[in-house]
Amino acid sequence: MLDRFRFISFLLLTLFMAGCTKNSQSDWKYCEDCSASQWAGNYSGTGDYYNGSSDMQYLNVSTTVAVTSTSENGLKIEVSLPDYYQISYTTVKDDNEFFINVPGSSSSLALTLTQNGELNRLTGTAKSYHYKADTLIVDHAASFEVIAKID
Repeated sequence: MLDRFRFISFLLLTLFMAGCTKNSQSDWKYCEDCSASQWAGNYSGTGDYYNGSSDMQYLNVSTTVAVTSTSENGLKIEVSLPDYYQISYTTVKDDNEFFINVPGSSSSLALTLTQNGELNRLTGTAKSYHYKADTLIVDHAASFEVIAKID
């Protein structure tokens, strides 16, 4: 029961933080017609990390996200909060999507791409988890905002 309470508390915190942006300027626009290759780049910024085994949360952690175009629509996404959490995903992205959701049985990723002039911004959440009986237990979770300059 305590694990469920922790998970629900963390989920509410994540949802609250997703609604708060560090830069509330309306100049950031959804990248609705971006190809997979337009997402590619090395992004850096900050994130918040939660360790489920120790029930500890770390705020404003240096965060990087490396996005590599693997094919016309394929992407490899590596999320890193050094000394805390690293995970990578592969996915396929359609050209008309500014949101990527990678569900899984032991991890998930949700990303949104916005642009402002020569800058790309990814906001997202990466999680690793497992199930014990019918209970979802979060092992690691990171919510982040990272920016890359478009080449």
